Amino acid sequence: MLNKRILCDHCRGSGAASDGDIHTCTTCNGAGVRLVKQQIFPGMYAQSQVTCNDCNGRGKTIKKQCPHCGGQKVIDHTAQYTLEVTPGMPEGHEVVFEGEADESPDWEAGDVVLRVRSRKDKGGWRRKESSLYWKETIGVDEALLGFDRNLTHLDGHTVRLLRKGVTQPGFVQTIPGEGMPIMDHSTHGDLFVEYNVVLPVEISPQTRRKLAEAFQASGTGHDEL
Repeated sequence: MLNKRILCDHCRGSGAASDGDIHTCTTCNGAGVRLVKQQIFPGMYAQSQVTCNDCNGRGKTIKKQCPHCGGQKVIDHTAQYTLEVTPGMPEGHEVVFEGEADESPDWEAGDVVLRVRSRKDKGGWRRKESSLYWKETIGVDEALLGFDRNLTHLDGHTVRLLRKGVTQPGFVQTIPGEGMPIMDHSTHGDLFVEYNVVLPVEISPQTRRKLAEAFQASGTGHDEL
């Protein structure tokens, strides 16, 4: 919805109650301008042309103003426009509605330009052109042993996140074809998933002992090599 000004539908933009209330300006005789003489020094005058104050240069005066617009010639109006957002429409894409801007009897209405801007989603999705970015948090066990989990995409479909082996903090996994649709094409960009590894606040003595044994065994194996 857009608030704008349109020509008064009662007076059709004349500002008068009726056509009979529009008269030729008697000050400028309808010219819209008048001549003014100014004395430069005794016996010599300069003549200049100025806009008529009585009709503001229009050459017409109104005896009775339009009761609908109060002589303003335009009224406030709320217009509705339907914008069809196609899949993959790029950031900042402009849709032009020609001749739908403010109206006036003194100029031709301009255009209304609607610019597409992506809303920030609280889920953490980020978009850059046709690429999508997501941050996924995993635990230490998943970072070391691998994992198989599902990610719900923007449109509701499920994307499988599968990792085998060790995943380093900050590692970025590329999933082809799971990004934004490319406008006017049947293809999609890529999805980039960055992994954040969360360490536990504390570990139990039993877990600590098992970890120590595991790392010592691993270290011994390396020494033998």
